[in-house]
Amino acid sequence: GKGIATYYPSNFELQLNISKKFYQLTTITSTDLIIINMYRSLNCDDDCLIESLRDLFSSDKSIVLCGDFNLCQRDQNNHPVLVYLRKCNFLPGFDPPQPSHISGRCIDQIHTRLNKNIEVKNLLLEPCYFSDHDKVNLTLYHAGAFKSY
Repeated sequence: GKGIATYYPSNFELQLNISKKFYQLTTITSTDLIIINMYRSLNCDDDCLIESLRDLFSSDKSIVLCGDFNLCQRDQNNHPVLVYLRKCNFLPGFDPPQPSHISGRCIDQIHTRLNKNIEVKNLLLEPCYFSDHDKVNLTLYHAGAFKSY
């Protein structure tokens, strides 16, 4: 428990790994998309996390931020991390928020800031027999040419 693993195809490359005591970020990139996988611990220094995200959000590429936020999108909608994401024009993947944890909390999240050539085709939660978290599956469509992410 506690942490992330990121698996990605050959059309992506590892851009950055950040491993702090209470959060981890892995960023992978393709020619037109940045995907940030995040684990945020309950004891996270959110100001430090937001500063790390600020550096990653400076790109004009489409960005997907996903992971275990350990904050409930439904019950803690005014949390500083979620407020910052809205300020940076990110849209929540699930609106209204969907429970993703066995306790009923909405802590496994996807937020996107997509350019016009990339759109969400499908987003769903699926039960996972080996975890107390559901899997969050996102399918994107690239309008310029068919690409599967």
